[in-house]
Amino acid sequence: MVREQIWICLDLETTGLDNNTEEIIEIGAVKFKGHELLDSYQTFVNPTRRLSEFVLNYTHISQANVDSAPFFATVAGELASFVQDFPIVGHNIPFDIGFLNKKGLTLTNLLSDTWDLAFMLLPRTSSYALGPLAETLGIIHPEPHRALADADVTRMVFAKLIDKLYELDLSILEKLQHISSRSQSILKPVIADILLEKGYESTNNVSENIFNTKLSTKKQKKKLNTNEDITQIDLNQLSSIMAKDGSLSESLPGYEWRPEQLEMSTAISSAINNKRHLVIEGGTG
Repeated sequence: MVREQIWICLDLETTGLDNNTEEIIEIGAVKFKGHELLDSYQTFVNPTRRLSEFVLNYTHISQANVDSAPFFATVAGELASFVQDFPIVGHNIPFDIGFLNKKGLTLTNLLSDTWDLAFMLLPRTSSYALGPLAETLGIIHPEPHRALADADVTRMVFAKLIDKLYELDLSILEKLQHISSRSQSILKPVIADILLEKGYESTNNVSENIFNTKLSTKKQKKKLNTNEDITQIDLNQLSSIMAKDGSLSESLPGYEWRPEQLEMSTAISSAINNKRHLVIEGGTG
């Protein structure tokens, strides 16, 4: 059951957004069940670089904080021990998991995301950033852009959003489950478990309590077979078909010849013929 399950809420502060070039400077995590806070973990991380003025002002983390902090390799084991196999939730959790994976800590725990939950349950909210979202739900955020405070506020946001999920009718939950299943949404396990708890029975991917099963985030990808026998598009024939007096104008009443359409069609056909990628921006109107 979602409310009886122990969760880990995770948040990172970093020197930037790209996990290929940027570094983690703070880790915050809380362990909780329902609305109850059970434990917490926080550490600064030494990025072996100077923090930018933007990061210093944005996070209020000082250079001294990180210069005296351990390296990520030193704290990775501590974080893994704290997280264990519990499901993880975060606000835009792929960002945090991506950084941890890139820095050598691969977590395959089941994931959930308060951003996606809020987007689904609060469609009229003006902003889904953590601060404004917390305010919408009546939660005070004491220290924005600090890992432990962000993790704890995310925990409270998650608990309130789960309450809203429980309040939904079975018919709505069933539709949400169908959509999340088709889209392979990160929210699928949570919705499925709430449906099971409410006594819903279906063969549509809701067959057991998902928190009793060890799940991996790795998906098997089916390889598509390439068709090497590709018939080239005749560009001259295409121009003839799309000409002012071509067969397209004869078969479509009210057809309006536009040179831009022919230019686009020719570019697409040429890209297909030469097995190239093509990006086209269409004007408004």
